[in-house]
Amino acid sequence: MSLSSVITLLSLVPNLFTLIDQAVQSVESSLANAPGITGSAKLQAAEQKVNAFLTAAGADVATLTNLSGVLTPLINAAVAIFNTSGLFKKAAPAAAPTA
Repeated sequence: MSLSSVITLLSLVPNLFTLIDQAVQSVESSLANAPGITGSAKLQAAEQKVNAFLTAAGADVATLTNLSGVLTPLINAAVAIFNTSGLFKKAAPAAAPTA
């Protein structure tokens, strides 16, 4: 990793947690009630949002590659915290039709 990649990575760290928080909440609010959307699809959408921001912020390819190994666990941790705190509620299973 080049020195410029390290500097870019370190400059992004303070904002990374806020960015992940906002991306996860945005994806959850827009896709929570969409039928057939899986958790892995939401994860992919959150990763895309974060990567789009980092690309727009001027992060180079090496930095994005290094961050990709950290993003998924951080996003999963954010979702787990939101689930535990009750911020995200799982959809109730569909009721069986009555005869």
